[in-house]
Amino acid sequence: MSDKILLLTRARPEPRLPADLPPSRHSQLNTLKREPLGTCALITSFNHPLLISIKKLAFALAAGNSVVIKPSDLAPLSVLELGQVCKDGGLPDGVLSILPGGIETGKALVASPVIKKVQVTSGSLPACRTKQARLPQFNHPQ
Repeated sequence: MSDKILLLTRARPEPRLPADLPPSRHSQLNTLKREPLGTCALITSFNHPLLISIKKLAFALAAGNSVVIKPSDLAPLSVLELGQVCKDGGLPDGVLSILPGGIETGKALVASPVIKKVQVTSGSLPACRTKQARLPQFNHPQ
């Protein structure tokens, strides 16, 4: 897809903006680049594992990313079934991987340099551990 670049200035009337570009009332350069990030890790909690996984998966796939879902070790079966449904529905091999396991599995997944984006739904302690495992890969943690 081509990049959309729009320059907004106060000297001329505000141009029509594409629906997917946030408007601005100040002089600035807005850019919108639609590029897949790569492989995303989606870590879900034990409550509502299927619903949370579907919500995360839909956006990641729509953006063109491949996905690794790590369901809670307390409730992996519905997410494993989701993987089978996606495969039966025609999702190509390698686009979706489901990796059940415990804390060590999650730490290894998050620390992997292949993973470009991590999204976690959990309590504060597991989320904090996830951030700690991810920080050494970045010069400027956010």
